[in-house]
Amino acid sequence: LILLCITGLGISYILYTDIAIVQLPVLIQKNPKITFVLGNASYRKSPSEQWEIAIVGQTLGLGYEVKTEKNSHMDIRFHGDMAIRVSENSMMRIDEMSVRKIMLKLNGGSMYGKFEKLFKDYDIKIKTPTAVAAIRGTELGFDVTEDVKEMKKLQLKQKKTEQKQGEKQEIEPLYMSTVYSLSGITELNNPAFEDQRVLLSYQNKILIKEKEPPSNPLKMTDDEITAMRSILNSIH
Repeated sequence: LILLCITGLGISYILYTDIAIVQLPVLIQKNPKITFVLGNASYRKSPSEQWEIAIVGQTLGLGYEVKTEKNSHMDIRFHGDMAIRVSENSMMRIDEMSVRKIMLKLNGGSMYGKFEKLFKDYDIKIKTPTAVAAIRGTELGFDVTEDVKEMKKLQLKQKKTEQKQGEKQEIEPLYMSTVYSLSGITELNNPAFEDQRVLLSYQNKILIKEKEPPSNPLKMTDDEITAMRSILNSIH
């Protein structure tokens, strides 16, 4: 017999058996909170809102954006086994958040985290301008930068075109994402090449450029492993 009990604290399910009374777990959505701030960091509820100074204890919700300035960072806790650090000169947005799914969008800069699923079907995804990471439960780092080499090629090509046509055009920035996996396995793809997916495993890294499919994974260097481990261990 299963009874549905409604109280001031929410809804719970109680299972009666011949042996004992067992209360089944109920999924509860907990909004993430800022747990540490160093330097100049801020948040806003949506792109139409004003930026506000980030403080420890601030609750974040769906659609919220956070950003950090130079020599600054922010730690955010989602639940007991999932926490991230938004490093300096970075911007991150919470695109989706429910009892079964979290999607974060790193628009620029770096982010490191311990990503742990609450249960088997819990869906965690991280997006950057060039990559989507479907996380199974692991320690990951993301670094989004402009592709300077490709930008220079475009600028030279654009300059020749302008000389012929006499019209000046703005060049959109090209980005690339480097993903570091300190543990576990993560599935990655470039949205522009949806059918070309790769698995990133223990102590490997991968580069994903804007107009190219993911490259082959490479081993992380000892310095990269040490630096990333230091960051993850210091997340509040």
